[in-house]
Amino acid sequence: MRYRIGEETEQALINSEQNSQPVKDGLVGFSVLLGLLIGVLFVVAGFRAKQYWLVFWGAGLGISSVIYFANEMFGFF
Repeated sequence: MRYRIGEETEQALINSEQNSQPVKDGLVGFSVLLGLLIGVLFVVAGFRAKQYWLVFWGAGLGISSVIYFANEMFGFF
């Protein structure tokens, strides 16, 4: 089927209404919260097993998650 330039299809309009920003923000927020939890677990497990590379990566993941939350909530960065 051919459409004129600038003409949108009905399906494109339906898809654009379904792609809402709160859903994306919710998924990103959940991913960051999960990253914070995993980071804390990595730090604890790294200290218990004396695997300091795991502590380093866990701390980096936790710090980046906290920075993201601070930016979203307070607009620091």
